[in-house]
Amino acid sequence: MARAHSLKMVAVVVAVGLLAACEDAPQTTKSDGTPGPIQDYVKAGIAPKWVSHKGAAFSGDKAVFYGVGNAAGLVNPSLKRKAAEASARRDLAQEFQVYIAALQKQYQAETTAGAMDKHSVEQHIEDVMKQVTEQTLTGSSIVEYWEHPDRNEAYALARLDLARFEEMVAALQSNNQQFKQLDDKIKETIKQNSEKLHQQMADELKRKNQG
Repeated sequence: MARAHSLKMVAVVVAVGLLAACEDAPQTTKSDGTPGPIQDYVKAGIAPKWVSHKGAAFSGDKAVFYGVGNAAGLVNPSLKRKAAEASARRDLAQEFQVYIAALQKQYQAETTAGAMDKHSVEQHIEDVMKQVTEQTLTGSSIVEYWEHPDRNEAYALARLDLARFEEMVAALQSNNQQFKQLDDKIKETIKQNSEKLHQQMADELKRKNQG
C-alpha cells in the first residue's frame, strides 16, 4: 500500500514538473496556432542563432564577414535553397561594400597622389577596389542552411574570411605603370588597416546589439 502511494506521489511530481517546463518553454506559435516570429524559434532552440542576425557581418574569434539570406513561398526545394543562398550572398556583398568604402576613405585620408590628376586617382582607386571586391566575393561560401519547420521558408549563411580579401590585394597588379606606386600604397594601407578597421566595425555592431 505504501509502495503504491509512493509511486502515485512520484507520478504527481513528474506531472507537475512537466507542466511547469511546458509553461516556461518558449512558445513558437501564436494563440491562433500560426507560427510566431523567427526570434521565438531561436529562443526555443529550434532555429540556429544566426538566422536572426541579419547584417551581423563579424565574428569574435577571427576576422570574418557573414551574410544571412532567406527565401519563402517556393515549392521546389532546390530552387528554394538556391534562392536563400543567393540572398545570403547579396547580404554579404552589402556588408563587405560598407567595409570597402571605409577602407577606401581611410586610404584617401592617409596618402596623396603627388602630381597625378586627383580625379584619375580617385577613379583608379574605385576601379581597383571594385575589381578586388568582385574577385573576393567569388571566394565566399555557404556554410549553413536551415529550413523552417512550420513555414515554407529557408535561411542560408554566407561566409567570407578577411584573409581572402588580403590575399587578393597582395596579388594586385596594375596594368598602368603610372599607377604602380599608387597600387603599392593601396596594398600597404590595407595591410596596416584592414584588421583594425574590421575590429572597429565589430565593436560598433556589438554596441548596437546590446543597445
